Amino acid sequence: MTGREFRRLRRRLGYSLAALSEYIGLAESTICRYQSGVIPIPPVVERLMLAIEPRRRSTLSRHEKAARNQPCGRWRRMKRRVPQKKGPAREP
Repeated sequence: MTGREFRRLRRRLGYSLAALSEYIGLAESTICRYQSGVIPIPPVVERLMLAIEPRRRSTLSRHEKAARNQPCGRWRRMKRRVPQKKGPAREP
């Protein structure tokens, strides 16, 4: 299973990154690394993902719904970094 397939499966099952990490007992950063292909997905995790029942949409919290399509880790932090506009210098 590739990282892209892992991400698609997670989304199809209805789990956010945070919800899946809590459900299977792995850190969010580890799941993010699986999805981005930085580290290979262990066979045990792959089998676990294929055995998980789809989550009912009504059981998702509003925060999970909002976070469902959010990028993970590094990309989320990069989006927050907006250059600050410097105004005219103040004179005392």
